Amino acid sequence: MTDYTEATLDNLSYNVSINSKWLEGRGVDPQSISVGKLDWGEASTEGDCCLGSADLLIAADVVYSRECLPDLVTTVRKFLSSSSSSSTNDKVALFATTHRNRQTFELFELELERKGIICQYTSHTMEYVFPCYFNQPRSDVRICTMRLSE
Repeated sequence: MTDYTEATLDNLSYNVSINSKWLEGRGVDPQSISVGKLDWGEASTEGDCCLGSADLLIAADVVYSRECLPDLVTTVRKFLSSSSSSSTNDKVALFATTHRNRQTFELFELELERKGIICQYTSHTMEYVFPCYFNQPRSDVRICTMRLSE
């Protein structure tokens, strides 16, 4: 898991630690979950990115600023084109995006297209991964999977 701020990184590490028994009960070794800083601008220009060994990139609420979009999309492209730890090398990015501003979202989709990334929106309700006690419907959130175009 990645973020940019130290406070969020500390919180991510804490969440992994307090959920270790829950993870183990589902066959996930908590030691296999890494937490690290990711700056889209640096990740899009550096030769080696911390996302290289992952097969799945999950991001939530990251399409919010027009200025950040080129670095975000370049980082996604770098992740999708890096070698995979699986034998199929079929990397996928899964984004939950809040549709706040139409122009920003259109620019995001244009940047994806420019970088050769196909984005497919999910039209069905996704299964819950984590147990929760309430459901707050959000019609402004869109789920998309991204892959490199062939």
